Amino acid sequence: MNRVNTRDFCKLNFPRLLNYCLQTCPLLLRVFCNTGRHHNIMDYSRGNVPSNELQIYTWMDATLREITGLVKEVNPDARSKGTYFDFSLVTPELRNSGYRMREIGVTCSGQKGADDNKTLAQAR
Repeated sequence: MNRVNTRDFCKLNFPRLLNYCLQTCPLLLRVFCNTGRHHNIMDYSRGNVPSNELQIYTWMDATLREITGLVKEVNPDARSKGTYFDFSLVTPELRNSGYRMREIGVTCSGQKGADDNKTLAQAR
């Protein structure tokens, strides 16, 4: 399991945002990377999760582009230009013991896209 702290990312890439980063409580974003497709929703059932977890401490105003950059820092396979990052939110179902998956956006390494500036708050 890898961990990425966006405070260090802020310090290096967005020094003007450092005060905000230091004053606001981050959240733990659990990212499960997979090549070619999303994990099956059954991979999250019965208290299990896929094994390739990346833990990112970030804020609700983090964009999908920023999350993409953090994933690329620790995942060499994701650094290739033209790599697509398809983001989905996995949440527990309130009516039963299962989970549901909802797509929230797509980014592409080396290209600008419509979802690049979508924040985690907007994706909720």
